[in-house]
Amino acid sequence: MTSRQEEYLIFFAQRSADGCCIANASEEFGVSKATVSHLSASLEQMGLILKKEFGRVELTEQGHRYIQPKLERAKKLEAWMITGLGLAPSLAEHEARRMVVSLREETTKAVIRRWEQGEALRPTQGTDPFLLSLGYGVYHLPFQVRKKDRTELSMGDQGFQKPAILVCREDGCEVFLLPRSFQHRTAAAKARRRTGVLERLWYAQGGIWRESPEEERGNHVIPGEALRCETGAEGHLAKVRIRVRARVPVFRMPESEADLVFHLDLLSPCREEDHVEIQERKR
Repeated sequence: MTSRQEEYLIFFAQRSADGCCIANASEEFGVSKATVSHLSASLEQMGLILKKEFGRVELTEQGHRYIQPKLERAKKLEAWMITGLGLAPSLAEHEARRMVVSLREETTKAVIRRWEQGEALRPTQGTDPFLLSLGYGVYHLPFQVRKKDRTELSMGDQGFQKPAILVCREDGCEVFLLPRSFQHRTAAAKARRRTGVLERLWYAQGGIWRESPEEERGNHVIPGEALRCETGAEGHLAKVRIRVRARVPVFRMPESEADLVFHLDLLSPCREEDHVEIQERKR
C-alpha cells in the first residue's frame, strides 16, 4: 500500500463515525472528487473500506485492524503539535497523518515518547479560589458562547444545551457541556438552512490547547483549572477560550475560536436527581 493510500485510510478512520464521504476527503486534501473516488476504489478492492450510498465511506474490520496502530500514533502526534507546538488543530491533524505514513515507526514513537515525558513534568495552573470555595455538589451554571474578545454571541452559542453542569468534588471541579444540533445558513444567496453538529472541542489552559474529552453520553468536559474568574460590570464571570470544529451535511465548517463565558452570579444547586445522574456518569 502506498503512503498516500494509508493517509486516506487514516482520514476515513478518523471521520467514519461522523459519516465521512467522498466530498469530505475532496475538501480535506484539496483534490477532485474523481481523484478521491479512484483512490477509494483501490482501497475497496483491498477489502479495507466499503463505499455506501451518497458517497459515504466506512472501514471494514480488516481496514480497522490494518490502520489502528498508525491511527493511534497519529492521534498522539496531533496532540503533541497542538499542545507542544501550538499548531491549529486542523493543521495538526493533517500534519500528523502525513508524518505517520512518511516517517519510520521508531521515529514517530520517539517523538511521542519525548513529548509524553515533557507533559508529565509540565506544571499545571491551579483552580481559581472562587471555585475552590464552593461546597461539594452539582450546580447549574448558565453560560454564553461569545465571539473572541467581544460581547456578541457566537453562532456556537446555539450549539450547546443550557445551562452547563458544574460538578465540585474533593479532587476538583469539572464543567459538563452537552452539544446539540444548530441551524446554519451559508452566505450564498437563497442558501437553505442546514443542521450542524459539534465535531470536536478544544480549550485553552495555560496558553496550551487541550482537547475536551467526550463522554459516552455526549458531554464534553472542561476542567475547573482551565477557568479564569473575574469581576466586572457584568458581575462575577468565569471564562475560557475554546476552539470548535463543527460540521454540516456535505461540508465541514472551518474551525473557529470563541470565548465560553459562565455567569457565576446565576449559579444554582441541581436537584437531587440531577446530582445522582452526574455521579453515575463519573463511574
